[in-house]
Amino acid sequence: MSRDHSDRVRDYFGDKVAFYYLWMSFYWQWLLVPGLIGVGLQVLDVGFHTPDNFTAVPFCIFLSLWTLFLPHFWRRQEAKYAIAWGTFDMVPELEPCRPEHTGEPRINPVTAQVENYYPWQSRMQKYLKSVSVIILVGCLLVAAICGLLFARHRLKDNVSGGVATWQFIMAVFVEVVNLFLTKLSKVLTADENHRTQSEHDTHLLAKVFAFKFVNSYFVLYYIAFFKKHANLFGAQLHCIRDDCLLDLQLALAIFMLVRLCVQNLIEFLGPKLRMMYRNARVESRMIWHNLFNPSNRLEAADMSPAELQSKREPYDPFMDFDEVLITHGYATLFAVSSPWVVTATLMWIIVQTILNVKNLTENTQRPLPLKMRTNEPWDTAFDIYGVLAAVTNITMLLFASKEYDTWTFTEKLCLFTVIFHVILMTRILIKFIFPEVPRSVSLLNLKQANMVHRCLNNIKVEPPQDFTLFRQAGADAFDIMEQDIWDDEDLEPTLDLKQSYTKMKGGLFDVMDRGVICIIVCTASITLALGIALVVYNTTQGDSLPPH
Repeated sequence: MSRDHSDRVRDYFGDKVAFYYLWMSFYWQWLLVPGLIGVGLQVLDVGFHTPDNFTAVPFCIFLSLWTLFLPHFWRRQEAKYAIAWGTFDMVPELEPCRPEHTGEPRINPVTAQVENYYPWQSRMQKYLKSVSVIILVGCLLVAAICGLLFARHRLKDNVSGGVATWQFIMAVFVEVVNLFLTKLSKVLTADENHRTQSEHDTHLLAKVFAFKFVNSYFVLYYIAFFKKHANLFGAQLHCIRDDCLLDLQLALAIFMLVRLCVQNLIEFLGPKLRMMYRNARVESRMIWHNLFNPSNRLEAADMSPAELQSKREPYDPFMDFDEVLITHGYATLFAVSSPWVVTATLMWIIVQTILNVKNLTENTQRPLPLKMRTNEPWDTAFDIYGVLAAVTNITMLLFASKEYDTWTFTEKLCLFTVIFHVILMTRILIKFIFPEVPRSVSLLNLKQANMVHRCLNNIKVEPPQDFTLFRQAGADAFDIMEQDIWDDEDLEPTLDLKQSYTKMKGGLFDVMDRGVICIIVCTASITLALGIALVVYNTTQGDSLPPH
């Protein structure tokens, strides 16, 4: 999207829709490089008859860095558009209430406007209800998926197609359950009665994230890490050719194929079919009325474009982002076992963008334009997926592949720690060199703030002038003392550990980003915990070995 085109989209549909299509255009461009690399690596995997070969290590490190850098550089683009659209300094606390928000009318102490007030005690009860439902549904979901896995193991020889047929059934089950989980999440979130749209979207995304992560990826995680080493209901499972990465590659291929086909059909044909059904129902009522009331016939007048558009389905931007997020998980979480999946995601993103444009302009109502600063909470969701993808791919490479079968558990864990630390430190370095808010955006924001300040306070800008030449020498005589006569004697410095710690902490928080501090603390904690775990593990193993 060019700048002019994105401005026109934003003027007509609002910032939220414009940011979505800007993200899609940014996303497919970032997918070009890993997509081309994935095609080449997939050819090599076919030659080696397994994805478990020497190309897995560099591709794992490259993809881990790619998934971590993707949301970071997108935030830099967001800042450029936000400063151009005048939303860079938007304050979340001043966001207006949702029309659906209910409660007791009260005066907002900040805006001095009458708003519905909903006490936090009532909302906490709703949260407890949501958490209980999430835990219950999650347990039922895991039990159902395990039952399907067990049926696949027992009945794979009784169906034509064998394992592939059961994988197809599993993929269809996942997509159908995803639709149900989305509906359930919307009901629970609406019942919580959030005040603003951003709060509503954040809590809805948290529920959808928890539900769909388990439903969409549980089978793939089970195949990658547990199938070879665990029993399911007392039955020993086996991977294809005793290579679980091949089994994972087949499952991921079927999951992606079903998802890309089913989701595009539902998204494109769903609004059309619902609109046709609604029109047919209205016309049938008119036909039956005219049939039984010939003296009082009804005739439909020609409707205006706005009336015709009101018959369409409401536009839901949440669903568009949700589909992209789930597909992004398929593309990155297990890409080491299936490099081609990044290429498939690239082609799907292009097709998805075209279908979304047609759906937005032809099948749905025009959304209410909203001002937005960023794509949050989706940016944070992609950030979380980046960390999960890096951890999953490195763990799968070291502990699930055969490349490091001869290594001990301690050596694998040490290599995991080294690779993960290198990736995290690289991310910190990139964030330091390329901050999330580019320097040009920061300077422009300061210029705008300075201009607003001068205009509001009627401050004139005049060039500095030097008047020292116009002063008469010796006109002003000042007695300059060596020190202020009112000052006390110099006090001896004292050591105050508490004050020193407070100043050091304040200085660190002023010069360092809180996210960087959190990463450093978490990294140090993980390293210390792994070190203690290795000492305990080696001590236990040494005690359990028989004497020579």
